[in-house]
Amino acid sequence: MRTALILAALTAALYLPRLGTAPVYISPDEVVVALNAHAIATTGRDTSGRLLPLYFEYKYPGPFINGHGTTRSGWLPPMIFYATAAVFEVLPVSETIVRLPTALIGILNVVLAYLVGRRLFRSEPVAIASAAFLALTPAHFIHSRFAMDYIYPLPFVLAWMLWLLEYFESNRPRMLLMSTAALGIGMFSYIAATVIMPILFLITWYAPVVSQPPGFSPPRCCTSHGWRCIRAAAAMFLRSTRSTVPPASARCSRSTGSAICWGTSGPSTIRASCFSTGQWS
Repeated sequence: MRTALILAALTAALYLPRLGTAPVYISPDEVVVALNAHAIATTGRDTSGRLLPLYFEYKYPGPFINGHGTTRSGWLPPMIFYATAAVFEVLPVSETIVRLPTALIGILNVVLAYLVGRRLFRSEPVAIASAAFLALTPAHFIHSRFAMDYIYPLPFVLAWMLWLLEYFESNRPRMLLMSTAALGIGMFSYIAATVIMPILFLITWYAPVVSQPPGFSPPRCCTSHGWRCIRAAAAMFLRSTRSTVPPASARCSRSTGSAICWGTSGPSTIRASCFSTGQWS
């Protein structure tokens, strides 16, 4: 545990400094996350007026192609929005705070990589090296400094690996239940998780069979729990995309050097290209 805390502190020292200024500005996708998270934290609804939605719809002007404007739209998983909203409940809105939840996820990933490496290789130096390699991976470092959800599936995949390894050692059904539950919850972390998590679930079902005596099958009470979470995530996504709730009165207006983003509880300032949300008044 002491080593894990030291790794977390060292990673924080690397990942957290100048979080609000490097990258130098809030990107349009980060603005979408910030606006919806602020709306959830203050009103309980997203910028389209949906009460505590399971998936978040985004829509804003895209680049001009052949002289014609385009629109970027789609649906995003909820985890980053609610994580950011939770931080907004206790800390003031700013560029640094918008990116803080993702940076904390990056730090958690490094600690989990250490725990998985120690369990898998039975070697403290190898486990520390595994965590260091992840912390120093450019893609992981860069995406840990954006308020976007590219690295959000990683803690669930690493937790799945850790608990599955513990199940192999202890043969306790509780560990298998926790590993498959991590996959089910991880379905809400990133768009591609809807494909990744079912594949990992199939691996979870198959791995204990090949590692145990003939005729063995994983406890149904454990693996069925994860499968139910995965099916529920798909069903809820389809249901949320059919929702038709009138838009809320969230808008943005120009201000010198910044964008004033208004919700029902008042304004908050985020220096960003807020025009990309298509909500200028």
